Amino acid sequence: MKYDKIKDGTARLFDYYRNWLTENFFSLSFIKKWKEKRSAHTDELPEVHTGEHAETASEIPVQLSAFIESLDTLCKNAEPDFLQLGRKLQSINLDTTALTRQTFETVSRIGGESDESVLVKVRWLARKSLADFKNCHIQVTDNLSHVNTVIVGLEDLYNVCSALEKIGMSLRVVGLNIAVESSRSAASLNMFKVVFQQIYQLSEKTVRIAESIREDTKTTCASQRIVHSKIYAGLNQLHRLANDAQRAVQDSAREIGQLMKLSLETLEQAGIHTREISQQVGEIVAGIQIHDSMNQRVMHIISALSDVRHLFAEDIHEGRDTETAGSAYSIVEIQYAQLRQTISDIDEVHHKSTQAFGRIHSEVARLIHSFSIFGSANAENGSPLEFSRLESDLSHLQQIIDQGAGLADQIQEMTAETSETAIRLADHTKHVREVSFETHLVALNAIVKAAHLGEDGKSLEVLAQEVKILSDQSDTFVSDVAEILDTISDSVRKIRKISPDPLEKADKVQEQNFPEKGFETGVSADVGIQYISHAYEQFRKESLDAFQQAEALKTEISQTISNLDFLPALSGELKRLLRELEGIGQALSLRTCQETEELLSDTDRIAERYTMRQERDIHKQIIAQTNNLDNNADEAPQDEKKDNGEKEDFDNNVELF
Repeated sequence: MKYDKIKDGTARLFDYYRNWLTENFFSLSFIKKWKEKRSAHTDELPEVHTGEHAETASEIPVQLSAFIESLDTLCKNAEPDFLQLGRKLQSINLDTTALTRQTFETVSRIGGESDESVLVKVRWLARKSLADFKNCHIQVTDNLSHVNTVIVGLEDLYNVCSALEKIGMSLRVVGLNIAVESSRSAASLNMFKVVFQQIYQLSEKTVRIAESIREDTKTTCASQRIVHSKIYAGLNQLHRLANDAQRAVQDSAREIGQLMKLSLETLEQAGIHTREISQQVGEIVAGIQIHDSMNQRVMHIISALSDVRHLFAEDIHEGRDTETAGSAYSIVEIQYAQLRQTISDIDEVHHKSTQAFGRIHSEVARLIHSFSIFGSANAENGSPLEFSRLESDLSHLQQIIDQGAGLADQIQEMTAETSETAIRLADHTKHVREVSFETHLVALNAIVKAAHLGEDGKSLEVLAQEVKILSDQSDTFVSDVAEILDTISDSVRKIRKISPDPLEKADKVQEQNFPEKGFETGVSADVGIQYISHAYEQFRKESLDAFQQAEALKTEISQTISNLDFLPALSGELKRLLRELEGIGQALSLRTCQETEELLSDTDRIAERYTMRQERDIHKQIIAQTNNLDNNADEAPQDEKKDNGEKEDFDNNVELF
């Protein structure tokens, strides 16, 4: 009797499963179809003996064994495909990340707003070059005014040389007159013979000095005028080139601005494509988790069906297969639903993974497309937008700067020549001062000697006073020359002060006005242009590498999409097994005599408590048919409790596998 009660309680529990499955996994039409078959079978067939049932029922364990083996083999065979898909996904993810990183780094190195950006350095160089040009222009203009002062000084010096030459000639005439007057008497001749010789020598020396000063001044002044004319013409050309330089910088700035804008747009688009790729990779990663879920569910299905096979095989020998068929049918129904849901999940994963890989393929293509636009063509007018144009503009600007620097160098050469002339003239002036001093002494000596002669020396005294006057004129000449030389020397010093180095002042201005450090201070535009050219060549090389990586990645993605065909193939094989399991379930349904209507009202409450762990636990409890079951089928096992520790009746504690 106790055994019958247990069997009756077990049957009621399995009816719970069947009714819950009817509500949650199958359409009611399946049950209705089964009930109709059962009713027709019951009405039409005559009473069947136990032996005939056993002979038909014995095929069910065999079918279950074959089903279990096929299902297990199918899942094991699919394992390498899932692992290969995981490896492919990891490889694609790494390659996509590397491609994105290279895109960001390559574009940022050329564009972007970092100080290390080549475009920022180009902009820095263009502004610095323009500052250098303006400095050269100002320097040449200022220096040219000082050169004018030097030339005027040299002309003045050339003109005063005639005065010195006149002094020398006058000394010679006075000396001859002294010789004539002193020859009138032996005493005067004896007294003024030496004076005459001294005056004559001083006159000759004065004339030679005057000629030397005149020659040096003439030569220097002529060369200064020639250079001045060249510089003046060059300065006029610089005036005309100033507009070209300004336009060159403006063109460079405009092209740099366009490239920087395009680079920022490229970076923004790269970020969008990267986020989309990451999202799709996440979708695929989440999808291929079906592998673990499928293995777990298949393991549960195999475990449950193995228990059914074992229990059903034992009951066939004892003639209780009709009673067991209802319980077995309920379990098969649950496993049918589990397998059908697994198939549905696999189909969904295949669909979503195919779409996700397709989106990744498209995003990689869009990423490279946006990358290809940068640095190759202007989207607005289709004209080439390459760095060669920037190099050309900067080279043109550098040529203008070189012209200005050449003019500045010519002024420096003029300054050096003028300085050498000034030194020689200062030396000549020193000699003039010495001659003047000697002449002054000779004049005083002649005056004294004339006084000793008394009335006979009156004429000689007048001539001696003339020598003194000429000596004073020599002093005046020296003062005039010294003043002129001071003016020339001052202009030379100002020229040197303005431009000790053609680029030094521009560098200081650059540091004050343009604080960004694209290059080290003092770098020439030529070096900068070479750097830009090298950087762009590197950019083109990295761009080509990125294109090749993208093509390889797109090919890899396409191959992976084709490799996803194992999922629909797996789904097809599982559907075939699902039909086999459906046939087994129909065979079991024809052998059971239990009704299902009486427990349909409790299916909603049981479904709310359904979890995989709970299903597994109660499944084991029922199939094991342990002797620990209470005689009352509605009382819950003592070890089954709610999370809060309170006991409930049996119906409220049923946990379904």
